[in-house]
Amino acid sequence: MKWKVRLRPGSTLFSFKYKLIILLSFFLFNCVNLIEINAESVVASDHSDLCKETSTPTYVKVSFSSHVVSNEYIVAFKGYYKSSARNKFIAAALNGSEIQNWRVVERNNPASDYPSDFDVVILEEPDGVSGLSALSDHPSIRRVTPQRIVHRTLQYIPGDSE
Repeated sequence: MKWKVRLRPGSTLFSFKYKLIILLSFFLFNCVNLIEINAESVVASDHSDLCKETSTPTYVKVSFSSHVVSNEYIVAFKGYYKSSARNKFIAAALNGSEIQNWRVVERNNPASDYPSDFDVVILEEPDGVSGLSALSDHPSIRRVTPQRIVHRTLQYIPGDSE
């Protein structure tokens, strides 16, 4: 047995659809009118010629300098290791060298709890060449590079004085 459903003009679903369509069209019509009114007020305002106003241009001067930090070296590892494992690798590499005064720079940030692939080591020996070669020869260490400090400054200069 098949059921047929007819929507009569007096049914609730039929009247709800038409009421919704009328309400939405009324809302859209009012929104369009408000947008047109706001657009006219913006055009009529005093700020319409902001793009035509000229001011003196400003230039940016960038200064850049870098230099090597004495006795500090970045030790890059071949994988990501926890801090204790990295310290053991560095200690094992420097055991056979003549360097006795060294330390790893501690990192004080939230990421220091996670494995990393580098450490900064301070070798407090005037002749740190033997320590560097010992570090580079360790199988878990990828490379050893001097630590550099970089200074960058921005300076704003008015357009008339160059």
